[in-house]
Amino acid sequence: MLTPATVEDMPNNWSFPWSELWQNTDFDCLNIIKMFSNDEVWGLVKYGLYPYGVPYTDPPNYIDMEHLEPNPKSRGEMANRFF
Repeated sequence: MLTPATVEDMPNNWSFPWSELWQNTDFDCLNIIKMFSNDEVWGLVKYGLYPYGVPYTDPPNYIDMEHLEPNPKSRGEMANRFF
C-alpha cells in the first residue's frame, strides 16, 4: 500500500539519511510516501511536483521521483525480493 509517510516512518539504519531529508523537505511541492505491508515499511519515495509557484493557479506538469530506496531487508542474493 502507498500512503504519505510521517516523521516516525523515517528510518535511521538505511543507506540514505531519510531523517535529514525529512527535515529539509519543502512539503508545499515535495512529499515522501511509504510503501508498506503488514505495518512494515518496505520502501520510501520522495517526489516533487513541477512547475510550482505562488499562487497555485496552474496544475503541475510533471512529477519527479527524487529519491527511492527499498527496505534493506529486501536486498541480497538470497533474499526474497518484494519489489
